[in-house]
Order: sequence, then structure tokens, then C-alpha cells
Amino acid sequence: MFFEQIFAMIDSPAKPSDSLTAVISGRLVILFAFAIGPVGVLAPKGIVVLVAAAGLAGLVRWWIEGRPGLSVDLSLIVVLAALALWSAVSASWALAPFQALFLVARLIAVAAAGVGLLFAVQRLDGPSRRMGEEALLGGMILGLAVLAGGAVYAKVTGDSLWDTYYFDPLTTLNNGAVAISLLAWPAFAVLWRRGQRWTAGIAVVTVYAGISFLSSGTALLAPVMGLAGFLILWIGGRPGALAVGAVCAILVVTAPVIATSVLTVDRLEKVTTEITSSARHRIKMWAFAVEKIDEKPLWGWGMDASRSIPQDDRRLGANMEIMPLHPHNAFLQVRLELGIPGAVIVAALVGLFFVVAGRSRDRFAAAVMAGAGGAYLTVAVLSYGVWQNWWVAFAWALAALTALAVEKREMD
Repeated sequence: MFFEQIFAMIDSPAKPSDSLTAVISGRLVILFAFAIGPVGVLAPKGIVVLVAAAGLAGLVRWWIEGRPGLSVDLSLIVVLAALALWSAVSASWALAPFQALFLVARLIAVAAAGVGLLFAVQRLDGPSRRMGEEALLGGMILGLAVLAGGAVYAKVTGDSLWDTYYFDPLTTLNNGAVAISLLAWPAFAVLWRRGQRWTAGIAVVTVYAGISFLSSGTALLAPVMGLAGFLILWIGGRPGALAVGAVCAILVVTAPVIATSVLTVDRLEKVTTEITSSARHRIKMWAFAVEKIDEKPLWGWGMDASRSIPQDDRRLGANMEIMPLHPHNAFLQVRLELGIPGAVIVAALVGLFFVVAGRSRDRFAAAVMAGAGGAYLTVAVLSYGVWQNWWVAFAWALAALTALAVEKREMD
């Protein structure tokens, strides 16, 4: 019944005053909000398609409506433009320059779609915003159901319901667990805004407890770090935002030092009795990345060079590279590929994000933005390649859904 209501909302007749582009844009946002939960679990790379479709419609609407001001802070746009420019420049000395330039072009296209998506969310009227919220909650329920089904199947059969794996069939659910873990932030905000605070709390605990049965430590750590950011901004306001932004910016530029002086096997063995094979691999991978950073410390190896750096003599096994495709740490990858200038730009981007969040007069909205951003960065420094299209698209999707959830509106 609930999902029938969602589709009825999408198919509902338009108001006579609505233009065709406004209708299409609004309904694509609602569809996007509903689909991202199950797509994030089943086929995370499909998030690019969702963002592209809703974002392109938003850009068309923006153009037709006279190119009004966007809700994205100008300082963030300037820093993103600087990052794109430096990435393109660094492609000239990358190991695969044409491939690197093509990647920069794709990322610019994803960013443009993300801005269009944010504009489309910004232009939703009260009823459409309510529909978008319902769609998000419905999609979360469906995504959780799919994730639970995959987990039960893996436990019962010892096999994966989809995708391939090496040793543990539950690892095929890790991306989905991360997606649900991050999408829980805007879903939580929707319930909290509606005054359903007990429901919001129970939902968060349920999601976290469910994810704990899977094999993704990253999906479990991300909400914890996000909660820290949430509480600091909720309690500390703008000074808290400045503190979080400064700490995160420092972590970006000092990532190589942290990787070699703090995150070592010897040090971790002093604080824990068990280090998983995955954690050991990451530590060795990060140490190797730092070695390569030291070889080209100023300008880096060039955009997207991680996948091409010679490493055959450092393999950990016949089927195991020491650094498969990327360092699995966004801050190290930026420093490795884009050098000190790239690290400074990304540090500015990360720090500005929290500063901009702290400018909100609504402390709860600022806290939710910080929580979602902190959780996303936690995943970024432990798992995916910083330039993966779907992962960048997910950042824009999370920003759009958070904006949908926290922006105050008239209840209809």
C-alpha cells in the first residue's frame, strides 16, 4: 500500500500553473529519492544514472526559468572549479594523460548534474517536497528489505544472491550497507522534522543493528564519526563548525604523516588484539602510497595515476596487488596524484563544507549536514577511489537529499 502511494504521487496530475519542465523535473526528483535506496544496494553504479537524469532536468529548468541563483555556495563552486582545473593540468604529466583528461571531463559532467539536482530540489513546492520525503522513506524501506534478503540468502546458502566474491558472500553487500548507512541521515532528518523523534531514533538503531550483521566495518564506523560531527555542530554551532572544518582540512594535508606514523600494524597491535586481513592490507597499501608520494612530493604523479603506477614487484600474492587501482583513501589518493597543490585545494573544499554548513541559522539542519558529510568522508578515507563516478555522484545525491530533508517548508 505504501509503495502504491509513492507511484501514485509520481503519476499525479500536474497543476495548471506548472510548466512541462517543472513537472518533469519535480517528478524525476521524487523518482530519484525513491530509487536511490534500492539502486544503492543492488547496483551502486546506477546512482550516476539517477543523478544524471534528475540533474539534467534540473539544469534544463534552470535555463528555461532564466538562470536564477543557485543554492550552492559560491565559495564551494570556486574551489571545485580550481580542483577541476588543477586535475586537468596534472593530466599532462599523468601516466595515461588522455584517460586522465577524459576522467576530468566525466567528473565535471557529474558535478554539473549534481548542481542541477540541487536546483531541482530547491524549486520543489510544498506538496512535491512532501512527496519527495515520502519517496525517500519508501526507498529506504525497500533498500533495507533488499539488503536483508541478500544477507539472509548468504547466511543460509553460503553464496551471494548477486555479484561475485572471493571468500565471504556478505562482502557483496558492503556497498549497499554503506549506501543505506549514509542515506539514513536524510531519512532521520525527515522523521525528526515531522516530530516523529522516537520513530527516528528507533529507525536509526534498527538500521545500525542490521548493518552490524554484515561484513562492512566502514558502514559501521561512518555513522559513529558522522554522529560526532552532528553533535559538535548541534551543541557548538558556528564555532563547532569551524573546529570540525579545521580538523578535517588538517587531516587532508597530513594524511601521509598519519599513515606512516599512526596507522601502522605495530601501533594498532598495541590497542587491539585482532587486526583483520583487510585492515592489514590497507595499512600496507597506505604505506606503499606514501612511498610513491615521497618519489614525487610536490606535483604528484598526475590525475588518475594510481591505477598505472608500477607495482608488480610489490604484490602481496599471485592474485593480490599491494594497491589495486587506488589507495582506498581519498586524502592519500589526492596527495599521490595531485601533489601538494591538490591536497591544499581539497583541504579547502572539505573545510569550507563544514564552515558553510555552520552558517545555517537552523542548528539542526547544520548538524545533519555535518553528520552526513562526516560520515561520507569516513567512508572516503577507508574504501573507494576518490574519482569513482558513482561515488562522486553519491556525494551530490546525499547533498540533495539532505537539502530536501532539512529545508523548512509549509506543511500541507
